[in-house]
Amino acid sequence: MRTRQQNIYQAARLAAGLTQEAAAETLHLGETTLRGYESGRVTPPDETVVLMAEAYRTPWLRLAHGASRDKLGLLPEDARPLPMEQSALR
Repeated sequence: MRTRQQNIYQAARLAAGLTQEAAAETLHLGETTLRGYESGRVTPPDETVVLMAEAYRTPWLRLAHGASRDKLGLLPEDARPLPMEQSALR
């Protein structure tokens, strides 16, 4: 049996406890546009991801988005979001 994996935009929205309808309204997007981002058919612009991260209260989404678009290999491979407590200790 094949399971559908969530992409980072859907995972962030679900972590915020928002429906697609509520998230689209909050972000001033059409639901079809948001579905495109969450299905992986369309990559959201950086500006939209900043709004998502703020609206969903998921700052890790910015790093995950950047890492998914890093075609030049500018980010270290081990770059990953950490909980605030661990980040502060480092």
